[in-house]
Amino acid sequence: MDDGHGEWAGMVFFTLTRWCGVPWTNLIQKKYNTQENKFLVGRTLEALHDMGVEFTTGVITGSTLRHVLLDLQDPALTSETRRTGHARCYIVGFGDATMHHCKRMIPVVPHLPLLSISEFGCEELRNFCCYLYRENPPTDTNAYKLVEWHLAYAEKYGHYHNSMVLMVQRKLLFPDQLPIYPGISIAFEDGDETYPAVKVSDSTGATLDVTQPLSLEAEFLQRILFRSPSVP
Repeated sequence: MDDGHGEWAGMVFFTLTRWCGVPWTNLIQKKYNTQENKFLVGRTLEALHDMGVEFTTGVITGSTLRHVLLDLQDPALTSETRRTGHARCYIVGFGDATMHHCKRMIPVVPHLPLLSISEFGCEELRNFCCYLYRENPPTDTNAYKLVEWHLAYAEKYGHYHNSMVLMVQRKLLFPDQLPIYPGISIAFEDGDETYPAVKVSDSTGATLDVTQPLSLEAEFLQRILFRSPSVP
């Protein structure tokens, strides 16, 4: 940097980073602190777990969440969609993240009773469900029935990766819930209404291998996290 006398006084370093949104801690007692946005965070955590990542100390701190940002300034959003879980959610601060093979047996959706960690299959996501239901406990879905379905489906299709089993479970049993991966299409391939075989494809129409975990490759993530403009 020129000090005005033709001499350099030192060097300045700077970085350009992408705007990721508002920290969840800033949403407490605000109109966007909705149950739908909490489920948005849950879907984002599920995606991280599908790809082999968890936080060793969790994302819950007291009565709020850490590591979580919502991009509520996205001009494509309306006041309604900002409240109903359609914003982009970012998880940051991977200093205490670790590799993880998630064995959860139900998605982060409304259910009761709250399962033990061993019954749920994943400590971080089970604890996140506890956080979700502090103020608005659901009453309509039996968690033990969800576990029974998962065990039966995984037994019938033993070659399916757990992330695929959970995607089928969400689509079949919770059709009104938003998907974790908007770019993924799941087609039921037989007449079994309870435990159907499926064909899974990304936003380009390419078939995904149901036996494999989801890839972390950037181009692939683009195809499963975002719906193609040609898809309604």
